[in-house]
Amino acid sequence: MKILQGHSYSVLFLMSMVIMVTGYDGNCVMQMNPHETFLDCSRKNIVDVPTDIPHSVTRLSFFAGELHRLSPSPFLKLTLLNSIDFRWNKISVVMPFTFNYLQELTLIDLSRNFISGIDKGVFFRLKSLRQLLMSHNVIEELREECFQALPRLDELNLSSNRISRLVHSPFVQLPNLRTLDLSFNKVINISQGFFNGLTNLSTLILNNNALEHLRTDTFKRLPNLQYLYLSENDINVIGEVMSGFFSLRVLDLCSNNLTAIKKRSIQNMRSLERLRLSGNKIGIITTGTFSSLKSLKLLQIENNRIKRLPSRSFSNLTNLEQLSLRSNKIATVEPMAIQNLPMLLTLDLSNNEINTLLTKSFMELPHLRSLDLSYNHITIIQLGFFQFLPRLQTLSLFCNKIKMIESNQFNELKTLRSLELYNNSISSIAPCSFCGLIKLRTLNLQFNKIARISKNSFKDLRELRILWLSHNQLSRIGYGAVKYLTNIKHVSLAHNNKMRMGTCTLAAMKTLEGLVLENTTVNFAVTLFGNISFCKVNASENGSSDIYLNKLDTLNLVGTGMRYLSVPAFQRMPALQEVDLRDNMLSSIPSEFYIQHPGVLLHLHGNKMKTLY
Repeated sequence: MKILQGHSYSVLFLMSMVIMVTGYDGNCVMQMNPHETFLDCSRKNIVDVPTDIPHSVTRLSFFAGELHRLSPSPFLKLTLLNSIDFRWNKISVVMPFTFNYLQELTLIDLSRNFISGIDKGVFFRLKSLRQLLMSHNVIEELREECFQALPRLDELNLSSNRISRLVHSPFVQLPNLRTLDLSFNKVINISQGFFNGLTNLSTLILNNNALEHLRTDTFKRLPNLQYLYLSENDINVIGEVMSGFFSLRVLDLCSNNLTAIKKRSIQNMRSLERLRLSGNKIGIITTGTFSSLKSLKLLQIENNRIKRLPSRSFSNLTNLEQLSLRSNKIATVEPMAIQNLPMLLTLDLSNNEINTLLTKSFMELPHLRSLDLSYNHITIIQLGFFQFLPRLQTLSLFCNKIKMIESNQFNELKTLRSLELYNNSISSIAPCSFCGLIKLRTLNLQFNKIARISKNSFKDLRELRILWLSHNQLSRIGYGAVKYLTNIKHVSLAHNNKMRMGTCTLAAMKTLEGLVLENTTVNFAVTLFGNISFCKVNASENGSSDIYLNKLDTLNLVGTGMRYLSVPAFQRMPALQEVDLRDNMLSSIPSEFYIQHPGVLLHLHGNKMKTLY
């Protein structure tokens, strides 16, 4: 047993051993392990590649050096070399046949240099080469046969150069190329036949160029293309150019000059899963435009000029999961505009001009989880609007112009967990406004004009954990309004200066852990806590006649005008850990308070403190 343990330890040591040898005039460091021999000449200000590099080297780096020129002689004996890194040098010339003897080479990285052109023979008969990276150079043109006999090349990156015209057929000898990156160039035109030979290309990246027009046969010879990125160009029409993309899965046309999408342009994209059209000038969506895209999962048409959604604008997309139409000019969503999307999970219509939510605008959306209608002009929500959204969990209606919540307005939303209604013009909460929301956890009503909350307004909110009511005009909250909040954790009532609350109202919320009362009146704060120990609540409703805020750990009383701290007010808050009393008129803290709450953190800035006890 001891022999086996010793043997295992020796093997582990040899596998992790790294030998470092300094040589080549003290400039390079060679690291060796059982898997590779790495010669690291990075950041050494070397101006010429050394000619005496050991033939055993498998990986070579001249990262961030001073190289200006590459020639064949230093590489003649490096037959085991599989990776070369020349990034961040000053290379402007690579001689023909420089890498010709490196038949094990799989990676050449020449990014961030000053190469202006690729001569015939520079990349020639490299049978193992898989990655050729030449981004951030100054290449202006791809010449005929600049890439020859590279049978295994998988990735070619020519992004961030100065290529303006894609002419000739430079890739005919790259039969297995799968990824071609030509982004961030100055391409204005793609000639016929430019992509000849790329029968296995799956990813083509052409974003951030100056393309305006695409020939009908531009991508005709790319039968296996799956990912096409054309964003940040000047394309104004796609026409028939996309009609033959049977294998395409992702099409990105964001930030172009498209004014319309015609059905015949995309009808054959039976494999398309993601279509991005944001940041164009599309003004009209016609009925059935996208209906043939049966595999589509994501559709983004954000930041366009759409004014209305007609009936069946989006229908029968049986696999669609995400639909975003935010930041358009949509004022009208007609009945059945969005219907029969059985897999839709998220729908974003925020930042539009919608005024009225019509019944049956959204139909047959059985799996919708999130609906965002924020930043619109909504004043009316017709009863029954939510009836076809049985699994909705998040509803955002903030920053609209809603004035009133009708009784049973949300009654169909039995699975809703978060309701955002802040920054509207709501003035009152009617009885049963939130009936049916039996799973609701978060209700945000901040920044409205709420002056009154009716009895039974929160009747079904027994699962509510967080309630935001700050920045309203509340004058009173009675026990009947909150008695059903049996699992509430955090309540904010800040900035309701004129509000009064009955002694038992807060006591009813026995599960409170955090309470914010910033900028309330002095009578409100002192009376509320001073009398809480005398409050009794019906045992049949709350399970106990003894009232304790025994879970409250955070209390905010900033700016309440308090002149003294009443110790009895805190007797039944045993879990209290932090009290914010800033900007009051306190001159002392009684010693009894510290006896009751020895570890509490007090914030007292902006008072008139003379003594702490």
